Amino acid sequence: MEKQTQLLDSKLMIFTTLVLFLFITCNKQPIPSKFDNQYNSSVIKDTAVNKFILQDTLSILRQVGDISELIEDDFNLGECVTLFNNSESEYLKLKREYGGFNNQYSYFYVGYKNEKVQKSKILRDSNFTSNKGAFLGMLQEDFLKKYSEIAFNKVADKDTITYVFINKQNIYEARYVFVNNKLIKFEFGYQD
Repeated sequence: MEKQTQLLDSKLMIFTTLVLFLFITCNKQPIPSKFDNQYNSSVIKDTAVNKFILQDTLSILRQVGDISELIEDDFNLGECVTLFNNSESEYLKLKREYGGFNNQYSYFYVGYKNEKVQKSKILRDSNFTSNKGAFLGMLQEDFLKKYSEIAFNKVADKDTITYVFINKQNIYEARYVFVNNKLIKFEFGYQD
């Protein structure tokens, strides 16, 4: 009986060690370099506008239902659905994920309305805000406070300043464009 107990204890110890080893190796995240923001996967980034979440079909269906019939081919962006805020002054373009499901979108564009589209949907929302807090008209200094943990590449051209973040590990990118210190458009998502 004592030998059986020792054998059982030994097997239990081996099993526990194996489970612990698998847990540690499967959950291992790459260690980002603090010198290269392009590989920093630990940064909390924008992944949603209002309650629309990148690549999450359920978030789309819960908010607005099936919008796949609103897809239009945009010459510069690809297949997109355009949503407007309640005053139709702001747009949210959702780029269809290449090879994805219906209502699966991998890239979001937010800006002031400047063009007519054939198909669109008007939402009850008064404006579009990212999950980290970016919104059109936001002041540059407020943006820099909210996004202080992200090491952006800054591109300046006259009155226009663009903040760019690229994560090559998961092909994520984000751009925030300011003119005269105010956010006039932003975009983010996963490039295909």
